[in-house]
Amino acid sequence: MGRYTYGLIIILSLLSGTLSASLLQSLYKVKRQTIFYTAFLDLFATGMCSMLLVFLRTLGKGYGFSGLGAAFGLMLGNCISVYIHNDKPGVVFSSWVVSAPLMYSISKMACFSSGCCAGDAFGLPVQPVMSAVFFIVYVISLIAFFIVKDKMKACALSMVLSFIARFGMDFFHYSHAGKILSTEQILVLVAGGIALVLYALRSKLPLPREL
Repeated sequence: MGRYTYGLIIILSLLSGTLSASLLQSLYKVKRQTIFYTAFLDLFATGMCSMLLVFLRTLGKGYGFSGLGAAFGLMLGNCISVYIHNDKPGVVFSSWVVSAPLMYSISKMACFSSGCCAGDAFGLPVQPVMSAVFFIVYVISLIAFFIVKDKMKACALSMVLSFIARFGMDFFHYSHAGKILSTEQILVLVAGGIALVLYALRSKLPLPREL
């Protein structure tokens, strides 16, 4: 039963993030064609990179979804999309990054339902605590998205808060016991570095950044 619940919650997280990003783009008059194809590309890249990271880490013996792999896939899909469409690229790129914490927040409840990624945070199971933390990150990022004129600044804020939260919350996992840095934290640092490079490449594109 837990396996089916896990899958349903993961699907819900992807749909919620897609709806959030699509609504933000619609509010800023992004073309429907751009919204649709960006969603398709981002979801494909997110799913593939997420499962690929799990496959590589387990040397082909395991399967599942990785939040870090999903984050990398999302950034990769975003970069490809803005090159292809050039339709309010700042809004398109940022809307997905800002919505990513919502997806991660919901996905942690899938972990809670299946019992994976267990830990203790302030006397509570770590998964729902992480879910709450990332929902707060989503709300802060969303507010910034509507306030700032340059949407890439909201994107940068969301990325920084997300990686800090993900790195810090790993200390509360049982798997972190006896370690200075866990494998997950090292991967967070690597993924964060790659994401910042992709962000820098996007922000330096000679494309309109009004947005």
